[in-house]
Amino acid sequence: MRITEEVTLALAEWYRTYFDDYYLAVRRPVEAEERSSAEATFIMRALALPRPARLLDVGCGYGRHAVYLAKWGYRVVGVDINERMIRMAVERARRFKVVAGFRVMDMRAMTWFEEFDGVYCINSFGYFSDEENHMTLACMARALRPGGRLLVDAYNRDLYVVKYAVNGRTPRAHWFTSGGYLVLCIEWFDVTTSRVIERRVYLRNGDKSAERVSSVRAYSLAELSYMLRQVGLRVVKAYGDYDTSAQYTPTSPRLIVVAEKPAEAG
Repeated sequence: MRITEEVTLALAEWYRTYFDDYYLAVRRPVEAEERSSAEATFIMRALALPRPARLLDVGCGYGRHAVYLAKWGYRVVGVDINERMIRMAVERARRFKVVAGFRVMDMRAMTWFEEFDGVYCINSFGYFSDEENHMTLACMARALRPGGRLLVDAYNRDLYVVKYAVNGRTPRAHWFTSGGYLVLCIEWFDVTTSRVIERRVYLRNGDKSAERVSSVRAYSLAELSYMLRQVGLRVVKAYGDYDTSAQYTPTSPRLIVVAEKPAEAG
């Protein structure tokens, strides 16, 4: 499928408008607390940091994982570029009766220096250009204290190569219902940029309500490992899903890497 001029325009900073009322309406019903708690447990176990370690949640959304980690004794700060999501995160922390800090912030412009024991970025990496994604990794690495750990969750490029480049590049379409909407998702993989592009059409009562497009860079384990080395981190583990028993393989659903910042000498 060729990327039309219309789609190209829609992809410009797509993340600023994608996470809106339509997204929340269909996403919240499938993000049950059991799922959020299980994923937060994975983060805790994968980072393997003692409490009360200080954690930075990059691209925190509405604080889905942060409130659990705060509840379990970690000191958590969450950042997101979406002001509405941050307001929701603050309210969520209030409902959970936990202390967690949330800030509206662009992950590419974070300025913390060695203030956190752990940093994690779940399902929010790869939104930008390669240069900007590298910049984001550098910001996260800089925020880590020596000996600290970073967890990055990315789209697994090898999986998409198998699905599209090997088995055919025809766009894949599927339907699902959630939050009162019937949603058509058309997904394709651009092999020239390694980006997964999805066109999502929201329908209600047979009428089109809205259309949104997303574009996320998928990385191979080799690519992401190289980028992490460039920002001074050492890869210690790779997982294929939100489960510490799910070892990474080329066809894993996700690519989740844990990297460590070298401890200071002496």
